[in-house]
Amino acid sequence: MHTAPKPADEVQRLEALSSYDILDTEREAAYDDIVSLASQICGTPVSVMGLVDAERVWLKAQTGGDAPPNCPRDISFCSHTILQHEPLVVPDLAADPRFADGPLVTEVGLRFYAGAPLITDDGFAIGTLCALDDVPHELSAQQRDALAALARQVVAQLELRRLLAISRHEASTDTLTELGNRRALMADFETMLIDATSDEPLHLLLFDLDGFKKYNDTFGHSAGDALLARLAGKLAAALAAKGTVYRIGGDEFCALLHGDDDALDAARAAASLALSEHGEGFSITASHGAVSLPDEAPTATQALRLADERMYVKKAGRSRASSRQTHDVLVRILDERDRDLHTHGSTVAVLAVEVGREMGVCGEELDHLAKAAALHDIGKVAVPDAIVHKPGPLSSEEWAFMRTHTVLGERILAAAPALREEAALVRSSHERWDGQGYPDQRAGQDIPLGSRIIFVCDALDAMTSPRVYRRSCSQEQAVTELRRCAGTQFDPAVVDALCAALRRPLTQAA
Repeated sequence: MHTAPKPADEVQRLEALSSYDILDTEREAAYDDIVSLASQICGTPVSVMGLVDAERVWLKAQTGGDAPPNCPRDISFCSHTILQHEPLVVPDLAADPRFADGPLVTEVGLRFYAGAPLITDDGFAIGTLCALDDVPHELSAQQRDALAALARQVVAQLELRRLLAISRHEASTDTLTELGNRRALMADFETMLIDATSDEPLHLLLFDLDGFKKYNDTFGHSAGDALLARLAGKLAAALAAKGTVYRIGGDEFCALLHGDDDALDAARAAASLALSEHGEGFSITASHGAVSLPDEAPTATQALRLADERMYVKKAGRSRASSRQTHDVLVRILDERDRDLHTHGSTVAVLAVEVGREMGVCGEELDHLAKAAALHDIGKVAVPDAIVHKPGPLSSEEWAFMRTHTVLGERILAAAPALREEAALVRSSHERWDGQGYPDQRAGQDIPLGSRIIFVCDALDAMTSPRVYRRSCSQEQAVTELRRCAGTQFDPAVVDALCAALRRPLTQAA
């Protein structure tokens, strides 16, 4: 038998075949239907779809025969068919010197072959659609054309299959990092959870980057994307032998792995190292939360929620420490700059905490409120003393300058990421309930509750404290004035809460 030479474009041809990712896959009805039609059209008992690999022909589909799925390429008819772009028809294989002494003729007993090459859109012949018989056979021109048309349908099915695979890959893959996305995580989670037991648990690790927003703001989104891709690669490499890694959104990553507590600890350490990067002007680390299934959570959704809660407890602990340190520095600056402003801020903070508790504010929100109240006048450090301590009425220009202190305060606090919440409350701490305040003329419920509380408490302390430009009044007189202005200048509910708080002994601010 004559062995067919390799095509001149063999390397590219094999790359084209590989791009379909179809070799050694299960049978599919679409291809079975086409080979069945090929047998009917050509009038042969056997028809196959063969893909010509480097050293073999692999049969994706066949009808009317039980040939093994692999055939050596050097004895195949298909290796000759892929050398041309039109069907190869051999009416009598035993009479053709190329095939007469080949094992498929002498041992298997084949006598007829008709094969149409499977030619991709780029012109590469990757396989054949063949009709076979054990007796000599002829094909009409119409049959040849029909076989060629069916071969084109095979290629169309291959293209459709590839596009569907690409679509599925894209639907489950994060485009920036090439890690699995949330959809992939949930699909894998459900599969892996089936085998999880108390003795062999499935561990979920959830990570959130610390310092990423500052990095993004400083260096730009392109640099931020590059950082995320770089850290994703490091994380995937660090946990490659331990589990599977995903990016589930923004700067959040996730990993699933099996193993005991030692394996979990090792994965935590490796991941923490991978998700850290330091340089001039930035420091990136990661907070994490871990959950072991099925003992700590029975479902994927519950596990993610619990891991998220645990992660943010750790993140908040570090954030609170940083926030407290920054807050204390600013309070010290305010005290050094103007002792009266510091004293006023401390009093307002105590009042604001009591009013906040009266209105159901608790936890981190109460902490933000206390810090914002203590620093609500921090912007006045940038206002000249001649204006802040002027004994007489301010001119319109001086009032305009004075009213910038809330915006200045916001800018000062917002420079510390840990005080962003406080910065927002300070900005709105002089907005009026009727919308006539400053700087944004916000009104009613549109004003943050913390800002409304600070405004009322600030007014009470201002009225009851001596000023260079007026005498102080009693607390009773101040409360009367607050009630008179409730519904216009002040939130009535906050005024009521302040009055209720004043009937109890005050405690120190949080």
